[in-house]
Amino acid sequence: MDELVLFSNKSEATLFKAIGFLVHVVNDEEELAEILSELSKDVKVIAYDTTFKPFFDNYSKNQKQLYPLYLPLPFNAEDEGLALSEMKESIRKSIGIDLL
Repeated sequence: MDELVLFSNKSEATLFKAIGFLVHVVNDEEELAEILSELSKDVKVIAYDTTFKPFFDNYSKNQKQLYPLYLPLPFNAEDEGLALSEMKESIRKSIGIDLL
């Protein structure tokens, strides 16, 4: 049972397998949506490449339960600042305090 899932369009993302993520390297949003529809309800964290941010913003909009948490991860240097601030906000919203 995988509780940590990562989506990216870059093969380098497979490195996250070493820390326990189930990694999906996808080519487009259609493939991404298909995989999401088959995910277990036990998934706690869905991390994704910031390339897919618009998709996940829309996808998570109607979420009513606490899990999964959606965390954008920058795989491009220019996305680092935005992704870090979004990750901090997501953590603050989920647990009620600012950890980072």
